[in-house]
Amino acid sequence: MSRYIECEIDGKSKIVYKYLSSQPCEACRIYEEFGIGKYHFFWWDYEDAGEDEGQPCYKYLPTRQGADGDVLILNRENLEALSSCLETLKADVSQAARYIWMIEAICDFMLKHPHQEEFTFESEF
Repeated sequence: MSRYIECEIDGKSKIVYKYLSSQPCEACRIYEEFGIGKYHFFWWDYEDAGEDEGQPCYKYLPTRQGADGDVLILNRENLEALSSCLETLKADVSQAARYIWMIEAICDFMLKHPHQEEFTFESEF
């Protein structure tokens, strides 16, 4: 069984990275360890769907308790810093491969979609 990091592009959700359901999502490390982007826990609010009737919206939470997932929000300006961190991690052989691969997948995804300025990478728990 797998879980995914996904991002919406042109109104469609795209899979960015796939990992085992037993693995924790490590997207938070980009924010926590390197200070890149914005990071939030969220829960889906179906009652306050707003304009998109029937479509849930995010409600951010201060902690993981009660959260449905998390989001890492990056913009085009973050790509250079993220690429630099990736090179630093690759030079350190003690780093876990899946962590490097996840960052690499996020960088590649951002490069493949140059028309998009902001990327919200979502992962459900």
